[in-house]
Amino acid sequence: LAKNNPKIYEFLKDKHLENLNRAHLTLAHTRSHGFNAVIDYGLWRHKNAPVELKALLYSDKMAAF
Repeated sequence: LAKNNPKIYEFLKDKHLENLNRAHLTLAHTRSHGFNAVIDYGLWRHKNAPVELKALLYSDKMAAF
């Protein structure tokens, strides 16, 4: 993404991405999706799942990278 977007490049250029070896993925929240939707994702708990990055959303208020 950084190759095609100067803003993303500027954000990532000083980050140590080689140290990024774990990510947290939230699939659903009960408030937004309902209790049953969250329960359906239970089979993925503590499992490795294939993930493809389609977009990077960021702002100067982001608490984590």
